[in-house]
Amino acid sequence: PYFIRIGDHADLTVTPWLGLGNSQTIELRYRQAFRNGRIQANGSVTWDELTEDNVRGHVFADGAFDIGNDIDLTFRIESVTDDGYLTTYGFPDPDLLESNIRIARTERDTHFDAGITYFVSLREGESNDTLPTRMADGRYMHRFVPDMLGGIAELRFDALGYVRPEDTPGNDADGVPLATDAARLSAVLDWRRTEVVSGGLLLTFETALAGDLHAARQDDESTLNDTEGRITPYGAVELRYPLQRTGADGASHLLEPVIQIAWSETYGDAVPVEDSAIVEFDEANLFALDRFPGSDRREEGYRTSLGIGYTRIDPLGWSAGVTAGLVLRADDLTPFTPGSGLDGRTSDWLGATHLTLGDDVRVINRALFDSELDFTSNELALNWQSPVHHVNTSYTFLEADPDEGRDANLSEWALDAGYRFDNDWDAGVNWRYDFAAAEPTRAGLSLGYETECIDMEVSVSRRYTTSASLEPATEFGLTVSLNGFGAGGEGRSRARTCRN
Repeated sequence: PYFIRIGDHADLTVTPWLGLGNSQTIELRYRQAFRNGRIQANGSVTWDELTEDNVRGHVFADGAFDIGNDIDLTFRIESVTDDGYLTTYGFPDPDLLESNIRIARTERDTHFDAGITYFVSLREGESNDTLPTRMADGRYMHRFVPDMLGGIAELRFDALGYVRPEDTPGNDADGVPLATDAARLSAVLDWRRTEVVSGGLLLTFETALAGDLHAARQDDESTLNDTEGRITPYGAVELRYPLQRTGADGASHLLEPVIQIAWSETYGDAVPVEDSAIVEFDEANLFALDRFPGSDRREEGYRTSLGIGYTRIDPLGWSAGVTAGLVLRADDLTPFTPGSGLDGRTSDWLGATHLTLGDDVRVINRALFDSELDFTSNELALNWQSPVHHVNTSYTFLEADPDEGRDANLSEWALDAGYRFDNDWDAGVNWRYDFAAAEPTRAGLSLGYETECIDMEVSVSRRYTTSASLEPATEFGLTVSLNGFGAGGEGRSRARTCRN
């Protein structure tokens, strides 16, 4: 890398890549600081013969500014010449590029933000011509304490509009035609109050009123070219009984059973579903009034949510906890998908556990399963670190659900681990295995040597997956850095310095 100083507040780093064969790359990073903000741009330009385009490259840029009156302006630019470029040359490779410009203001009891966004999908099988890639959105929230009623109230306004470059024929899972262009305006007034009653019981009352105005348009003469108004009232009563004690050994125990009875009903016709196609059921929304992430669907009917949580905090520095719950419905009125775990009159059981051993070990598991112990989803994550090693591993299982775009089960294990043998040598391994396909997707090994003056690393990695624009590939790497001259390998810094 070549570092070029441009004045007192800007710099440019130019990194030419030296390689064999018909491939030349220049990587660039530009940074500039202003009195009221900063910008940074990272990019590259490549000349190769791997595609029909002789010149390939990418640009990732972002910035943040204070434009006055406590208003922040931010922007992001993400662009690439073709789908396979980032992965081929080892750059960060998200499957969805997002370019946007936004303004926001946050105060003690209010928040406002608005922006416009342009998406580009790099996922195989998706066409950006039929996706809602152009979007504008905004929201305003105000929280206050109502006179006489007490408690906490929140007023929220949301606006969203999106455009598809081309028409999208067909219907969604509910038979509602898909929209080419759509816009919506939603307003929600929520009120919640909690009281401590006899025996230490926590009694909570919550009500809400949501109003939605949806407008949709298709290029043909379908019945979708109209505007629908909908209104949804909510009501809920929740009872918690937190029980806490401290044992003779100093360990603290907290047991909290919870029951919530809720009701809601939507008045108005169905609208195209974009935001609420995928619903995640976890301990965070077990007692939510509405579990849909968007306003194009609203949860309806009478329902009872049951849950219990237990946490133990040991004075030796470790803690463990478990949460379990489910949702019972009087009628199956809400079209949740099977993959959400919320479909039917009785939801799947939700089970979540965590174990923490000081700052070194953390284990989290979250699962959805029915009464016959058939799992809908399961997520396990383990983080174990010390001064000489680290292990980060996760396992994910998701049951097939065509309504969520998943025609087959998803089952994947990922591992990233490293070990320092002594003060100079260390090794690392990373691995990603697809159990559904019974084959690995990525694998890598590295061996490093580091002193105060030099940092060397030898690595080999293999990408097994294929797509229309990528073939399986093996990459060998050799990195040599002179630490005493300001260069260093990424993630391999040391506290000492090189001295003669």
